[in-house]
Amino acid sequence: MSLANHLTLKQVRENCKKSIEQVSDETGISVAKLKRWEKDASRAETYEFFRLLQYYKISFNHVHAGKAEDVYKARREAVSV
Repeated sequence: MSLANHLTLKQVRENCKKSIEQVSDETGISVAKLKRWEKDASRAETYEFFRLLQYYKISFNHVHAGKAEDVYKARREAVSV
């Protein structure tokens, strides 16, 4: 799957119609940590990251585990081709 087709963690959360505070309350992952991961998931702890994906009911294959900006950049490049 192309990077342009991956979702960022923020997009996944928004697609689930959840606030960041609600996700924090329901997963026990701090708001600060979730905000960091939504910008750059590359430093997320593996266990917590997969627990979050399980909470969202989404496969790892569909989520970018890196910088959100990389996904946005890949999409801009795909549109300009």
